[in-house]
Amino acid sequence: MFANNSVCTFVLIRNVKIYASDIDTSSRFDKIIADGVYPQGEIKRIPSEIRKKYFSENGQPGYYKISDEIKSRLTFIQHDLLSLKPVATDFNLIVCKNVLLHLKPKERGDVIKMYHDVLVPGGFFVTEQTQKMPTELEPLFQQVVGNAKLFRKVG
Repeated sequence: MFANNSVCTFVLIRNVKIYASDIDTSSRFDKIIADGVYPQGEIKRIPSEIRKKYFSENGQPGYYKISDEIKSRLTFIQHDLLSLKPVATDFNLIVCKNVLLHLKPKERGDVIKMYHDVLVPGGFFVTEQTQKMPTELEPLFQQVVGNAKLFRKVG
């Protein structure tokens, strides 16, 4: 997401709450989040200093456990985005990965509008690099940087 030679700083704010949602009804993700154990391949893209701080070997080769500090902030919710009923309100950041590309253009626009409605003023919306902001929704967001799909709520 960042240009070469960029510096990315991560700050853990003490009152952070993370909602993870999926339409999947198998409870597979709920168990993964509850256990907090991830295969090495799933966490290899996390910067090493963050990985070392928040993940530890769990005794099973090739698997790492996320810290209780992070795990206690995660809530998994089985949720259908197309219901257009948000899981909560007053978000500072919404990250939508590997979802919008599966929706029809109207559905995609409806979901992005829902996200806009639940973001706080100046809140951020991030989506996958392949997605374009629907033209009719462009006035609702300002793209923060030209080489990433990072938007700030306006209006």
